[in-house]
Formats: sequence, structure tokens, C-alpha cells
Amino acid sequence: MMDKIKREGGGRAQKLRAHALLATAAVVVLGSAVSVGSSAFASSKGANAVTSRAITTKGLVIGQILLSGGIYQVAQQANVIKSAATYGMTVKTCNANGTPTGQQNCVDEMISSKVAGVIMQPSSDSSATSQIKQMQAAGIPVVTWAVGPTVGVSAPFLGLDEYPQSKAAGILAAQWVEKHFHQKPTVAEVSIPGNTNCSNRMGGFLAGIRVVDKSAPLVANQNGEGATLPSENVMANIIQSGKKFNIVGACNGDSSIGVLDALRAAGRGKAVNKIPLTEYVFSVDGIPSQMALLLSKTSSLMEVLGLDPVTNASGDVAALVKYMNKQIPSSYIGNLFDTVILPNCAQGLKFLKDDYNAKVACNL
Repeated sequence: MMDKIKREGGGRAQKLRAHALLATAAVVVLGSAVSVGSSAFASSKGANAVTSRAITTKGLVIGQILLSGGIYQVAQQANVIKSAATYGMTVKTCNANGTPTGQQNCVDEMISSKVAGVIMQPSSDSSATSQIKQMQAAGIPVVTWAVGPTVGVSAPFLGLDEYPQSKAAGILAAQWVEKHFHQKPTVAEVSIPGNTNCSNRMGGFLAGIRVVDKSAPLVANQNGEGATLPSENVMANIIQSGKKFNIVGACNGDSSIGVLDALRAAGRGKAVNKIPLTEYVFSVDGIPSQMALLLSKTSSLMEVLGLDPVTNASGDVAALVKYMNKQIPSSYIGNLFDTVILPNCAQGLKFLKDDYNAKVACNL
């Protein structure tokens, strides 16, 4: 099947580039002092703008504030703990549950616990402005990642360079629909308003579709809250509205599960020998339940951008240690990269083993 689907500039090269970037962040132990290799983030903005120093990380407790309790977030949590341990650090984790109140509760917990630094994924690029300032006022270095940079504060940020990858996915989807359905690409998206991750993913996906067909309509863009049940509900509403669509984009893994549940409940979301019958579905994350659908010949999920919790967590921890070492400035902006995953047993199963230590059946 997949010899029918081709793309240029595959994600493997981008993932290898990210791995090469992070591999240089070797930890050099000098007694109990730790110095992080200065070339790890040298290619990004502001990397050499400050003078480095060695600090003692052994025995420090750092904090991580998770966006939610989603499956990817759980994997991110575990890998931050593993990465921090290589520096002799332990981690205090707080789940913000995707709400402003939860986010504030986590910030209060980090301040009262007097952690040595915090890795935070805000819910939007403006939701955490006052909260980051509170932590900084308490003398806590803060690194944000994935969603941002946060408006009105200066804090290192590691973004996910997903717009160009999502745009390439959109081109692939539109070309597939024109070739196999002989129809005009028509799009429905389930996203999260105000979330820069989702804006880049779904915005890039739509931009790619419109490279193929400039007038391709976006018939729906609903808030699935990045969660399974809300996404299932809004997708059901889109279907019941009677709007016609042949391409669906879902912002993350939990959302895609809900979207596909709604499609199947309506007699859609199906494929025969991995040829979708009614729509081509694209999503992001690569969580095991999502990958099981990508690797199923009866599901219309056709492409996933896989977030790598191992790579992302090690990059986040390395950035925080470098910031505490004053090897990067507060204005630092860097990038992490996803893995492009198409319906391919070897590729999909390797991703799951490497990043989730998980396995699903491949039925292609």
C-alpha cells in the first residue's frame, strides 16, 4: 500500500537532526558539579549570549508542570524523571489538568516546594504570563516548551517545529484525496483555540492542502480540548450538521481517538486494505492507541506526526540545566522535531518501542 504514498524531505532526517543536536548535551561530572556541553543548543537564538558557569545539580529537586493527564503527558513525565536522574536530580511533578486553576495550583506548589527550576508546558501562549513571573520572582528558573513563547515574559522556550511538517502532511492528504476520491479536498479540523501547538499543526495542515487546491474549504474547526470525549462530541456535531468533508485533522493523539470513534459511530472512519472509504485522517502524537489505528488496514487514519517523549524530555531537562548554568539566556528559543509516521509496520513499531516501550499489533 505505502508504495503509493510518497513524500519529500521525510521526518527521519529531521529526527536525526534533533538527536544529533541533543547528543552534544553530554554531562561532565566534576565532583558534584555538572557542566553541560556548550554546543548543544548553539544553533538557536541567543545560545552564546551569556557566560557559562558550573553548578551543583546533584541532589537538586526540579519541577515539571504537565499540560494534562493525557497519554503523551504521562510518557513525558516519566522521561523527564529519567533524564533528570542523569544529572543527579529528582523531579516534583504537577498535572495542571488543562485548566487555568490547575496551572495556578501547580505554580503555587512549585513555589512552596522551593524547587530549583521548572519545566512547564502552558495551556496557551498567554495563560501563564503572571504565573511564570511569580516563579521568577521567587528565584525559580523556568523553561517552557511546546506552547509559546509565553507573552510578556522572558524565559527559554523549546518549540515544536511542526508547521512545515504539518504542511507537508496537508499536501500529501490533498493529493491523495484528488487521486483516490477524485474530489475537491474539503477539510474538518478538531483543535484547541489559543494553543500554539494546535495552531501550528492544524494551520500548517490546512496550508499544505491549499498548496494543492487554493480554494479547498475548511468547513469546520471545533474545539476538542485535546481530549477524547470532547473531541468525539464535537466531531459527532460536525457529522450531524450535514457538512461534507473528505479530510480530517485532529490536533493530538487523545483527540484523534475521539474523532475516529465519532466517525466509526456514523459508519465512517473505515478503510479497505488501508484505502480510506470516506475521509483521510491526519493527527499528531503517536500514542499506542493511535498507532494501533495507523497500523490497521481498516482505519482511515493515514499519517501521524510522532512526538518523541524521550528526545523531548531530555531536551527540556538539558535546556533547564543550561539555563541554570547561565549557558543560555532567558531569550533563548530552540526547536524539537517530530517523526513523520506513515502506515508502515517496521517504522511504526520501532517508534513505539523506542519512545513508549510499547507494542501494538500491525494489521496492514
